[in-house]
Amino acid sequence: MTAFKRDEREGYSRSFHHFLQEIQDWEEFLTKINPDIGVIF
Repeated sequence: MTAFKRDEREGYSRSFHHFLQEIQDWEEFLTKINPDIGVIF
């Protein structure tokens, strides 16, 4: 998350990019990600 926050780049899907912008740390990332459908908002 530190690298993404420091140097955001395009290239991710719009929804995943938005998800990454909203996440504060890897613990939050792991609790909100759903491997079956991608991400949960």
